[in-house]
Amino acid sequence: MNPDESLIDTIMGECPHADRVVIGCYNAHLNKNQIELVGRVNEINPNVVLVSLRNPYDILCFKEISTYINAYEYTELSIESTIKVLTGKIKAEGVSPVKL
Repeated sequence: MNPDESLIDTIMGECPHADRVVIGCYNAHLNKNQIELVGRVNEINPNVVLVSLRNPYDILCFKEISTYINAYEYTELSIESTIKVLTGKIKAEGVSPVKL
């Protein structure tokens, strides 16, 4: 929820050559280190897919991210559904119930 510098560095080491980096955020607006992590990963690999696992308004913290999925919750079903979207097994056809 609030990655420290050591964890951010570890994650950064895995990202430069990845085809795609999927990051889950959870109320990032309350955890500035999540914002820091996403921003730093995006600088070294712009193929970031950000998944909001709680608050859909988190996207307002990440204007530089082009691919954003609102899962709205961190449950087994929401994670399985997100994986199906990411792997192309289902289409993301939902419409946000909130204005962003």
